[in-house]
Amino acid sequence: MLCQRCGTVNNGGDQFCGNCGAVLPTASQPASYPVNAAPAWPSAPYGSSMDAPTVDHPLYGGQPTQYVPPAQSPAAGWATQRDGYAPPPQMTWAGAPTAQSVFPASPAGAQALPTKRRRRWPWYLLLFLVIFGLVVAGGWVLLIRPAVHQSVDAEIRQGLQRAIDQVPALPPEAPAGASFPVTEGQINDYLDRNSTQLAPITHMQVALQPGVMVVTFQAYGFGSMVRLGLAVEGGTLVARNVDVSGLLWWVESDDDLTARLNDALSQIPDKLGHQLASVAIEDGMLQLTLA
Repeated sequence: MLCQRCGTVNNGGDQFCGNCGAVLPTASQPASYPVNAAPAWPSAPYGSSMDAPTVDHPLYGGQPTQYVPPAQSPAAGWATQRDGYAPPPQMTWAGAPTAQSVFPASPAGAQALPTKRRRRWPWYLLLFLVIFGLVVAGGWVLLIRPAVHQSVDAEIRQGLQRAIDQVPALPPEAPAGASFPVTEGQINDYLDRNSTQLAPITHMQVALQPGVMVVTFQAYGFGSMVRLGLAVEGGTLVARNVDVSGLLWWVESDDDLTARLNDALSQIPDKLGHQLASVAIEDGMLQLTLA
């Protein structure tokens, strides 16, 4: 019979432990151990020659069995390495790896990955607009403008030629040095009477300011303006300081329009039958002096 207090093995008929005197359980009373008390095994060194108590129990076939208690209880930790075997270390909460130790640290100087991809479509749109603008500009300069310029330049040449053909001839007996004025109203009346011959130019008006002639008109619904001065060279009129603005500037440059005007003005002395000595642009009046 095993003692519940000290763990001593007693004979089956004993009622008290021969070692500590504790009451032994009977055959009808199940053996129970105190919750906080552990059986005290003989503290004989592991592997010593000291004889351990024998146990006569039906589980072992009634044969005496020698019991060898462990040298160290599992609660106190495993014994040191014996015969080349060491039990694996037990993982405790104190030594459990953290999330920071499981994942390798990023190298020094490395930047954290962005949480989401940057939006690149504005840059693609801007690049597309730049390329599209370059293509349109190149097509305008190389293909469209030369064709439109040729058509507009021909229209300007024909319109100026029709205006020169309407210049009346002066009488041959006109004295040298005589001057005759051309008013702003006379010029605009002439443009109104011949407006159908100026198509696609409409609403053309001439304003005479001191030293400057200002011509405004519309073409295809878009307004344009030409500012120029007049001078006499070699007995004929020439255009000076021509400035083009508005829609006409896209297809006819200042130099192009200056050449067209001078081609038309050079025919005026032949139409008048006299050379010119000077020209003056006054407020609302154009003063011509014969040579």
